[in-house]
Amino acid sequence: MALAGDRMGVGRGRRACHGGSAMKLDLSVKVNVYSAIVREFLEEVLRDVERRAHTSFTLFSSSITKRLSKIFKGQEVWNLLEFTKRWTDEVYDAASRLFGVAFRFSMRTMTRLTINTRDAYMPLEIGVAWHPYFNVPYIPATALKGALRAYFRSCSVEVCGLGEEELFGTWKRRGEEGGEREGVLRFFDALPVSCEKGLVEPDIVNPHYPEVEGVIDEASVRPRPLVYPAVPRGVTFSAIIAADLSEVKCDQGRFVARLLKEVQEALAGGLGARTSLGYGILEVKLDNFRWVGV
Repeated sequence: MALAGDRMGVGRGRRACHGGSAMKLDLSVKVNVYSAIVREFLEEVLRDVERRAHTSFTLFSSSITKRLSKIFKGQEVWNLLEFTKRWTDEVYDAASRLFGVAFRFSMRTMTRLTINTRDAYMPLEIGVAWHPYFNVPYIPATALKGALRAYFRSCSVEVCGLGEEELFGTWKRRGEEGGEREGVLRFFDALPVSCEKGLVEPDIVNPHYPEVEGVIDEASVRPRPLVYPAVPRGVTFSAIIAADLSEVKCDQGRFVARLLKEVQEALAGGLGARTSLGYGILEVKLDNFRWVGV
């Protein structure tokens, strides 16, 4: 299957901004968002250098966010989601054959999701995890694994006698003795497969103090609203977790029931950033699991 990124170009048409000669790339679901945003940002900076003007990073981020929220909804988005559904089907089949055990979870956002806010490849003041090939927001496998591992560690959770290190693996820090060991669980990126209204909506934070100065001075308060992209409520992600239990003896029903329970508990408090404010709450359900030759 060809990757979505292979079908997407950059800069398919441009249009003039209102009130100036600057040109903007026409963002669409058929244009690779990563490449388009980077290119537009660089062109804007170069124009401002020539004019000896200051580039407003805040206004640029706000403009991109609003355009993304208008674009990533409707029939064209559903076409993208049909592609991610087929891809997750293939990953699920391959994972079950390769590792012997595979779980497929549906994770529906009950509140806004803000994740990977400091994406090194997306020049926005506050970013979002964006898949470079499928051209949609997603939940990275590392974020999912990290959240579950932190929960298992803090609560000393075991599944069929397997603790944190057995499930998630160990690694050797510089200067430490001992070797690295891979855990029995394998994580894959969670891709969106359905949505109620769209995949992106604007959100806002309103910092009052410059973080770089590290000083709170009430007389110098300067509220600066920052508009950034977030995943809205009602987006369902398909998450696949595989397990290599070839060297582990455990009861199938017990392992499945306990792992599902702990995954639901781990994500009950939210995933991503701003969870203390109610962001990132997910409704987790087990869609299917396969236990092959274990």
